[in-house]
Amino acid sequence: MADVHLRLAEPHDFDAIASLTSHYIRTTTIHFATEPVTGAELRALWREHEALYPWVVAEVAGEVVAYAKAGVWRTRAAYRWTPETGVYVRDDQRGHGLGRVVYERLIALCRAQGFHSLIAVATLPNPASARLHEDLGFVLTGTISRAGFKFGAWWDVAVWQLMLASGETSAGSLRTPQEAW
Repeated sequence: MADVHLRLAEPHDFDAIASLTSHYIRTTTIHFATEPVTGAELRALWREHEALYPWVVAEVAGEVVAYAKAGVWRTRAAYRWTPETGVYVRDDQRGHGLGRVVYERLIALCRAQGFHSLIAVATLPNPASARLHEDLGFVLTGTISRAGFKFGAWWDVAVWQLMLASGETSAGSLRTPQEAW
């Protein structure tokens, strides 16, 4: 694998992130959106939550080739300590371990921020995603049958959870991604 530089996402990254994401939207069931996204849309989503939820990008030779993100899992206040995660690798860079590298950094960052656990949801079948999540310590908590309809078929999704903290009886304060980096 070439030299990989990991960092927090910046506003100028979102056209590349949108291009990468839109590939998965157009060609796979990995992402359940049905219309490509724009850099402006993703930048606005990121801006809305950047003080709490990190997006980590992986650069190779100055180009964004992968990213992992945490975001709102559920909107009620009690869920604040459990974000949902996602990881995407540019199609021409798959199979080189970039997904694992950027995801490991996101997990470490979420732990340092004070999050309690992480949720990951993946369309089935997806043996590569299942293997990655299990290798990183996520535990399969369930499957939602026929959760989404795309490309003329119904798709199941699996839900994994990774506990970042254990035994606490109260939730602490959360640090920003910048403070935890």
